Amino acid sequence: LKGGEVIHSVVIALAGGGLGYSIPVNSHKLVTHPEFTVSVTSTDPAGNSITHSETKTISADLYTQSYITIDDVTADNFINIKESTDNHGKTTISGTVSGDAKEHDTVQ
Repeated sequence: LKGGEVIHSVVIALAGGGLGYSIPVNSHKLVTHPEFTVSVTSTDPAGNSITHSETKTISADLYTQSYITIDDVTADNFINIKESTDNHGKTTISGTVSGDAKEHDTVQ
C-alpha cells in the first residue's frame, strides 16, 4: 500500500486447481491510498528467484446521490373543496426520483 505498509501473504491453491492469493486489507486504507502494488517472489529448486509485481488503482464510491421532484398536486396547486372531498378525501402527492434511488426505496 502507499505509505510504505507491507502486508505479507502466501500463495494458495485455488478450488479450480490454479494458484492465487487472498489478502484482507482495511477498506479505509484502500480508500485513502487507492493505488497499491501486489508482488510475488518465486524461487525454483536451483535457488533462482524472480519477483513479478502489478500495480492497480481503484476508485471508491462512498456517497449516494438521489434526487426527488414533486409533481403539481392539482392543476393550480390549490386544493379546493371539491378536490378535498374527491377520492374519499385523499389527495395524491407524486413525483419522480433519480440518481442512486431504486425501486422499493423509502419515500417519506
